[in-house]
Amino acid sequence: MTDTEKKQFSPPTMPWQASAAPKRRKKLIRIIIIAVLVIGLLVGGFFWWQGRGTLPAAAQNDLTEFTVTRGNVIHTVSGPGTVSPVKIFTIATNLTGDILEDYFEEGDEVDKDALLFTFDSETTSLNFDAAKDTLANAQDSYQSAVRNKQDLATYAQQGGVVNALYVKKGDHINSGSKVAEIIDTGNMLLTLPFNSADTEFLWAGEAAVIYMEEYDLELEGYVRRIMSGHNISSEGALITNVEIVFANPGAIKPGAFATAIVGDYACNDIGQIDYALADTIYAAGSGKIVDLTVSEGDRINAGQKILILENSTIEDSLSRAAKNVSDAETKLTNTQNNLQIKSPIAGTVLTKSAKAGDTLYNTSTTLGIVADMSCLIFSIDVDELEIRYVQSSQQVTVTADAYEGESFAGIVTNVSKTGTSSSGITTYPVTIEIAEYGGLLPGMNVNADIVVREAINVLYIPVDAVSRGNLVLIKDDGLASEQLQLHGADENSAWPIFPGGDEESEQWPPMRAAGDTDQQRPIRGNGQGGQQWSMRGDDQGEGGQFRTMRDDDQQRTMREDNVSGGQMRNYNPGNTPAGMGFMGAQAPEGFIYRRVETGISDSKYVEIISGLNEGDIVAYRPSVRDSGNTNFMFMGPGMGFPSGGDRGGAVIRQVAPMQGGK
Repeated sequence: MTDTEKKQFSPPTMPWQASAAPKRRKKLIRIIIIAVLVIGLLVGGFFWWQGRGTLPAAAQNDLTEFTVTRGNVIHTVSGPGTVSPVKIFTIATNLTGDILEDYFEEGDEVDKDALLFTFDSETTSLNFDAAKDTLANAQDSYQSAVRNKQDLATYAQQGGVVNALYVKKGDHINSGSKVAEIIDTGNMLLTLPFNSADTEFLWAGEAAVIYMEEYDLELEGYVRRIMSGHNISSEGALITNVEIVFANPGAIKPGAFATAIVGDYACNDIGQIDYALADTIYAAGSGKIVDLTVSEGDRINAGQKILILENSTIEDSLSRAAKNVSDAETKLTNTQNNLQIKSPIAGTVLTKSAKAGDTLYNTSTTLGIVADMSCLIFSIDVDELEIRYVQSSQQVTVTADAYEGESFAGIVTNVSKTGTSSSGITTYPVTIEIAEYGGLLPGMNVNADIVVREAINVLYIPVDAVSRGNLVLIKDDGLASEQLQLHGADENSAWPIFPGGDEESEQWPPMRAAGDTDQQRPIRGNGQGGQQWSMRGDDQGEGGQFRTMRDDDQQRTMREDNVSGGQMRNYNPGNTPAGMGFMGAQAPEGFIYRRVETGISDSKYVEIISGLNEGDIVAYRPSVRDSGNTNFMFMGPGMGFPSGGDRGGAVIRQVAPMQGGK
């Protein structure tokens, strides 16, 4: 096919291809239109924002002047509160009945535990008899438990020799079990019958002579006892037995026989000899033998401990009984104390709600209020931005509407660590104590001023005089030209020279590019006239690309890092030249802007650390509070208030000195 034929030949148009080209063109046109609109909106928005920073002219006579001077700047934290006693107690009772006596009047000073009221025990709802019976029963049970405890130890009733032992250590025995037999081998007992008629002339302790024919012995003894009963002998005589004790010479054993004569009277018949002292020891309690102190053949004394038992049941019973006694005593004491109402603290009687003769029908009646008036306390709520400066022991000046012109000394006693949030603001309660409160009364409203920081004999100016970026408008004292020259401008220039500008332009440098003298380039950065690259900050010089206001990983909405390239400046006060205000606002005629370093501030004045000299004259516009004017808010490096300052009161907004002023 020839070239001519090729040009004349065209493939047939398919149905689905008939409208494809027009649609693509329309879509491309829409995209271009949308892009142009977006770019236009961005450019327009930028100029609108820039226009907000260009302040309209203002008359110079609107300014207020202040001469920089020396004095004290005191930073205080303030707040209102209501004073109350350091301690306050409500005197109440749960009794019903008659008040028998009262012992105080309203306004009296009372000691701790001072008696205030006495109730009639006959009419109160208390049951004394039941409380007393409970205590008596508990005491009886306790005594019984004590005896059971005591019975766990067994003692010898008389001294002698252990003749027989029936138990061993570790045995479990019951009360009454036979433990041991005790005998006295040194003394023998002879029981003899005497004619009852003769015994009327005998007495206990009378000397006796004992005759033992078997041993051919004659021994001395004494009458230990004369029996009261009578018997009849084998011969039919009426006889009475008499016990005679004598010392064993060592060879006599029980079972031997002997006779005796007491005074002038002889016995009626022979009698049998036995040990004078013999005893069987029985266990006093029940339990396990944990200690056995004797063995067979041991000599023991009367009252000596023989064994000790262990019984957990008895121990537990004793503990319970002791607790029951204690509880019963407490109940009775409380019952008695409830009849006598006493003051819980030493203090002043603020109110008296009952008196002698009154009858109480409710079980929760208030009788009065006693308060410790040694000092008064109150609390204020401190903002979260100020609480860091408040500490315990700080001095406080307290004023009260009730005592106009008078102040009271207070001290911070507690700074709470727990805050309360409301409407996005957190406050922390601070407790203040007033020791010398004069005529202040509980419930009065007061205001506290806490001195948290102070600068003595320092330079200061009104807080209103400091604009954002710590710029102060001062009267030109002849140094303005030097300040401008230092920044590359002559004293007649309306605008100082910025890097990237020139002397003839009188253009604000952020809207000019290097090398351009006549053309305004608000958002150009590649040096190519007429081409717009819409806030783009990369190295691609093509026009029309969207800059997104970023050139690294950090947001740079209006940065001035690359002035020579014509990129957007953010009017950072740190880059503002001497003599110029925030965002390029020019000082009124006869004034210049100067950057200062500020210290602490109060609600009116701020300390000047550097940048001003004593005698300098600063000028500022009157401030308004919460006026809605958002041209300027006083801000230092901390954003919001002069450097080193704090809220210290209301947020202040200032109508800043305007550009021009001619």
